[in-house]
Amino acid sequence: KLNAMFIRSNTTSAIVALALTITTAAFVDSFVPKGLRSRSSFPCVSLASRKQSMPAFRSLSHSATAVSLTDYTSTPPPPQHYNAISSIAESIQHGFRRWLSSLVSSENVQDGLSGDISSNYLVHSGPTTPMLIRAASVASFTLAQGWSNGEENSSLEAFNIAVRDVVRANPILTGRAISMPGDRGLFGGDDIRVVPSAFLPYYAESNSFVEVIDARDKLPSPLGLPKEKLLNYIDEHVAPIVPNPCAPTIDQIENRSPLFRTKVVLLPDSYACFYVGMSHCLGDISTFTSLLDQLSSSHAGRHKPHPIDWDNTLKATHQLSPTDFSDRDTCIAYGLPFLVGAGANVIGRGERKNAFLTLSAEKILSKRHELCKHGTDDDGSGRRSGGEPLSSNDVITAALCEACGSSDIFAFTRSMREMRHSEYANMAGNLYVEIPFSRREGSDPNAVRRIMRRGRYYERDELPLWPFLSGRAGRITSCVKPKGMKIEFGNTETVCHSPPKAFLSVCPFDCAVIFSMDKDHVGVMHNFWEVDETGLLGQLKA
Repeated sequence: KLNAMFIRSNTTSAIVALALTITTAAFVDSFVPKGLRSRSSFPCVSLASRKQSMPAFRSLSHSATAVSLTDYTSTPPPPQHYNAISSIAESIQHGFRRWLSSLVSSENVQDGLSGDISSNYLVHSGPTTPMLIRAASVASFTLAQGWSNGEENSSLEAFNIAVRDVVRANPILTGRAISMPGDRGLFGGDDIRVVPSAFLPYYAESNSFVEVIDARDKLPSPLGLPKEKLLNYIDEHVAPIVPNPCAPTIDQIENRSPLFRTKVVLLPDSYACFYVGMSHCLGDISTFTSLLDQLSSSHAGRHKPHPIDWDNTLKATHQLSPTDFSDRDTCIAYGLPFLVGAGANVIGRGERKNAFLTLSAEKILSKRHELCKHGTDDDGSGRRSGGEPLSSNDVITAALCEACGSSDIFAFTRSMREMRHSEYANMAGNLYVEIPFSRREGSDPNAVRRIMRRGRYYERDELPLWPFLSGRAGRITSCVKPKGMKIEFGNTETVCHSPPKAFLSVCPFDCAVIFSMDKDHVGVMHNFWEVDETGLLGQLKA
């Protein structure tokens, strides 16, 4: 009798879960026009349509003809709010789908893969996985001048060899991501795993890891453009011909696409812009920077970079929330309140506009010295702020907090490698924490320094609910570590670096990325709904 009751209960649960899954899909089906859906869409998409959307990974050998610009004509990207609504609804549907699969089968078999799951490489597991699985790839564009092609010892040949060496040193880059149902409740995160060497045959067949796009006859030359115009040049002319430069992990799982990509866009007047992209499931900006360091130092005469530790066990279990977060705090920051707030932003505010700001490194340094000289540390130590110099991040973060009027809380992403140098130095993975703090408090650079030094702002169980529930909780991340890094090949000279604006396209909340543009400028990419540049931010602009 008990067995019969259990079977009936499970059957009923399965039917209810299936009905809710279909209802959710139908809701988004009716809300989002067919021509505007994101590629990730929903897991219930037919296998045939998946195969049609599966991109063929194309790469060229040194002597191969470059890909024509006309090969990359495609439909325009969907408006941001449709993608965000799809993502939120998909989170709900995905929870019921996981529950249903756990009722139907006890075996961890997904995506056509079976057998010993230990043969697949575990990259992340835990309650913050749902956020990571929808995170955009970490990527960058580098504009270079003096680029040469074809001849012996050309820039293209040097770049190709450098990328080959980096992939050989880090074979995980040739893998493919899959998700395996976890065992952490209805909305718990899946395990993200990587199938080793899934794309190795493609690379071996073409003898190249680099795809070349010849746009010399199609695009205007960047020659003579002022520095403040270069970021927009890359965004308006180069980025559109690099398909999906910041593909989220969920796209890479469903489309079975590569986790590491490199492309070279050939431009007029011996300019070129090369793109490097890495799936966020493999690691954070520090991991990506380590790959760029290997890429640049692979060229003759450069220092030997430190090897990346891909085998550390911490990367799979490390969570993005501070260690002193309670279950309540984690639920507010990453659970239903956050999803409701994101939905409120999408419905109430519509599509966001991404923008670039060019800041002067000289003005930032001057402001740091000024604030260290006159500021006071009021944390009870009685020391002057000059006892611990402010960083550029402190000043820029404070300027962004002061300028943004559409968020009450910001979370700054801080690498654990900065907090525990010896333990985390060369580890791969998403080893960072998001430290939430009051925007009003964060408008003071000295306060930002105290928060970063302490590693938290709110005490346990004090994280306020309303900013997350109302969609007024933003994020600030920094990529300034590569400052001064020269990624040059042959006789080329690096002009500037820029992250793709597409990185912010999946963010239905205020978000800013600080990055090194060149040795004299720091760039900021943001999607703030309300921004006032008349304060400290205006003082730092180039």
